[in-house]
Amino acid sequence: LNGPVDDCACELKSVAEFNNRILYPRLQALLKRNYFRYVRVNLKAKCPFWEANWLCAMRHCHVDGCQNDEVPPGMRDVKSMSDDAANCPSSQSAGDQVPAGSDSNLGELDETLSPTSQAAFVKWSDHDDSLLQFCEWDDDIGNSSQYVDLLRNPERYTGYRGEAAHKIWRSIYEENCFNDPASALLPGGAQMRTVAQSQCLEIRVYHRLISGLHTSINTHLSHKYLLLGPQDRLMGTQNWGPNVTEFLVRFHPEFEPQGPVRLKNLHFTFLAELRALAKAAPVLRRAKFFTGSESDDAEVAQLVSDILDQVEQFPDHFDESQLFRERDKIRLKSEIREKFFNITRIMDCVGCDKCRLWGKVQTAGLGTALKVLFSPNLPQYLRRHEIVTLFNALGRLSESIYSLEEFKGLLSSNGWAASGRGFRVDL
Repeated sequence: LNGPVDDCACELKSVAEFNNRILYPRLQALLKRNYFRYVRVNLKAKCPFWEANWLCAMRHCHVDGCQNDEVPPGMRDVKSMSDDAANCPSSQSAGDQVPAGSDSNLGELDETLSPTSQAAFVKWSDHDDSLLQFCEWDDDIGNSSQYVDLLRNPERYTGYRGEAAHKIWRSIYEENCFNDPASALLPGGAQMRTVAQSQCLEIRVYHRLISGLHTSINTHLSHKYLLLGPQDRLMGTQNWGPNVTEFLVRFHPEFEPQGPVRLKNLHFTFLAELRALAKAAPVLRRAKFFTGSESDDAEVAQLVSDILDQVEQFPDHFDESQLFRERDKIRLKSEIREKFFNITRIMDCVGCDKCRLWGKVQTAGLGTALKVLFSPNLPQYLRRHEIVTLFNALGRLSESIYSLEEFKGLLSSNGWAASGRGFRVDL
């Protein structure tokens, strides 16, 4: 891919260079740390839209949950960042017990407000915050939620495909996008074309974000594919790696005319989440990243600070100030929020546990990015799941872009760069 990303002042080449050389290695190091690898998530929530069969027969769909003693001690007793007590720590212990993502200034309220007033303030804050939410994260300790180690359950091809998987994406594109342009993004749609430039910027941005997320997921599935050779079948071993054929079928213009457009949308979604991280930097720099290990928490804070420094220096960020500038666009922002909120709920209808896990993480991360980008004022704090999913979602997009270089090398080495098929690889 060459040329501009479109809808932002950035070239595809500069995005790839920044990601592959600067951001990707830093994110990989950060996401291995306990604060970001363990997430409490409900994978048993009922599909709210149709009767869904969760009985996936494929063994690679299984999610390996954590035992209580596997979770860092400082995280076992904190049920959620939505807990009022967690969001408003007492001033005398704020230095040690402010949960990650909380605004430490809230602790100062104890000196001036009664407990009743303090509780009311938290409820008001939560109510205001709920009006800005683009996703619902059901991680309450009283339901079927459990801690999951994301490193032990990596996103990769599980064999989940066919009508069940297609139904998920049809519901997203046909019911939770804005009609006609969505058909251009839907694989197998009747009108395979780019989103019409005549569409307003806000709708075009929304569609590109969804397409970019979908593209990233498909890139992961192509890059972490179960490759079963004769020796693997004989020994019962598993070998996961890039499947060049799968990648070509999904993205090369000879097989999929919209492939290059979708890869461009991947870079666009990356830029949007990158901008959200830069905008949220003041909040993230106040976070404690609490896991119960003072040394580990300090190291994580330093890693985050280094990433934020690099992100803030990136010169060509997505400019969210160009969106919703006209008064008649306010209702459109609400519609976009409602549609994306529905998409996050559709993740509870995914029939593969591992696909559901990563679908929930990545849509929640994008939802957090939209909350940060579209809120009139920067949120006072981000809950733990918002921080964890935002960084992990950006990590998924970052890895997708990074993997394009590997596919480029594999395609070139296999003769696709100058073949007799009438095209060349230009990733």
